[in-house]
Amino acid sequence: MHMMTDHFEIRLVAIFYADLAGYSRLMAKDEPSAHQLLVTSLDVIGAEITRYGGSIVAFAGDAVLAHFGTVTDALACAVTVQETSAGRNCGLPEDEKFQFRIGINLGDVFVEAKGARKGIYGNSTNVAQRLQTLADPGGICVSDAVRVAVGTRLPVDFEFIGEQAVKNIPEAVRAYRLRPRGDVVLPPSGQATRSSGPPRAPAFSEPQPALVSLSRLPITGRLLLGRDAELRQLDESWAAPSINIVSCVAWAGVGKSTLVKHWLQRLAQDRYGKT
Repeated sequence: MHMMTDHFEIRLVAIFYADLAGYSRLMAKDEPSAHQLLVTSLDVIGAEITRYGGSIVAFAGDAVLAHFGTVTDALACAVTVQETSAGRNCGLPEDEKFQFRIGINLGDVFVEAKGARKGIYGNSTNVAQRLQTLADPGGICVSDAVRVAVGTRLPVDFEFIGEQAVKNIPEAVRAYRLRPRGDVVLPPSGQATRSSGPPRAPAFSEPQPALVSLSRLPITGRLLLGRDAELRQLDESWAAPSINIVSCVAWAGVGKSTLVKHWLQRLAQDRYGKT
């Protein structure tokens, strides 16, 4: 969801923060080689972010901040980056491996699109950065909002690691380690393919939220701005013969009811010629 002001835009996005583990140690050992490997690694992660539809906000030393329109693409990108890095590290001594820690959060950000302050700001960005510090080298750590939004759409498991007290965040952060299930490929569309083995639901460490019946949706706002990606996902789910149930899960106030109401109205007009 988007909200515009004269100076910035408020947007709901998936925030992706990656940091290179052990970079200072590698620099101390061989500065020229470490810097060249850093440049190569950042080029690789930057290319994957672009391929998965993300937008790079900034490179800061050995870290990169980006945002995505969908949380599934953010997670798919993170998994691909880590698998690519693991392949590149194969055969290297432990003290020469380059491994990223990645944190992903879902939330509202302030987007400055122009001028010297161009970037994204807000508490949601800070949470993504702190989640990165909770990840293992070569690992991915996500917030509860990410876990709920993804649901069962990707072949990954979420390991609950507790409510974490992190620097400069007033409330504890519910954090999860993300683990891809087996040998899986996650293309930019978010449609996963696996090399072998039957599909199964992700192993969550706690009960899933109850779903809300669409027949009980309330009357909502008349305007719908900046939700093209979500409307497209609903259209694709409607058209897919293998999908029977779609749930819209997010915290209160982000516009779930408005989104579904406008989609149903558009569906009636476009597909059935009536309101």
